[in-house]
Amino acid sequence: MPENELQHGASPYLLQHKANLAHWMAWGDAAFARAKAENKPILLSVGYAACHWCHVMAHESFEDEEISAVMNDLVINIKVDREERPGIDTIYQSALAMIGEKGGWPLTMFWTPDGEPFWGGTYFPPTPRYGRPGFPDGVKAVAETFKAYPDCVQNNVEALREGLADNIVRTFAGEPTRNFFPLSTLINSSELLRRGQQIVIIGDRNDAETQALVDCVQSRSLPDRILNVIATPDDLPAGHPIEGKEKLEARATAYVCERPVCSLPVNTAADLTALLDGGP
Repeated sequence: MPENELQHGASPYLLQHKANLAHWMAWGDAAFARAKAENKPILLSVGYAACHWCHVMAHESFEDEEISAVMNDLVINIKVDREERPGIDTIYQSALAMIGEKGGWPLTMFWTPDGEPFWGGTYFPPTPRYGRPGFPDGVKAVAETFKAYPDCVQNNVEALREGLADNIVRTFAGEPTRNFFPLSTLINSSELLRRGQQIVIIGDRNDAETQALVDCVQSRSLPDRILNVIATPDDLPAGHPIEGKEKLEARATAYVCERPVCSLPVNTAADLTALLDGGP
């Protein structure tokens, strides 16, 4: 039976987590071999002994019976001490910046069984708050997307691989050279066909008209709707309801999609407000 293997380590930080209900494995060939054998994504958690939010997340999630059961069932869990392996931390903090997430600890990255990152974050609460999804919801979405939407995962893998190899420094200051599928897409990929609405804005993120549409959405309380801002419909997985849709009058355009149907396009904040109030 798998177990928490950190009791065999020497790092003070790893030993702090030896009693977690999560089945942590140490960094090494055994963890990657198990991920390949079980065809599961890898959850990499990096922290250090004095990290406040590392301890908070451990108490809220890694010591929680239900959340740990989700982790143990759906992913292979690897815990790393950044003071033991600073190179690993540096590389994947850079990867985190590439997908638009602020760095910090605990560093929470999801990898393919081949050890290639495709999504990540830092601290996640046990239930949705602070504008962040609940950790078990994120784990479930990642695991389902890994199996159901391999093209989405591979897009992120290739983009991160190219970006890290090309110029890590640029990832902190400039726009990514490839489009990434953010958490909103990962969650939406697994749930869009069952329930929920998604607001899709097609436009340049730096354009004033695009930002006006984004501000219109973000200024409202829409807890059951997911926002995606994309350059073209090709930036979302094949089969998404936005497929085949276009900008209205070559301007930043918004659609509200529910299941396989999207609203008529709108390109002003006033029209989007009316659409959000009335539904798609």
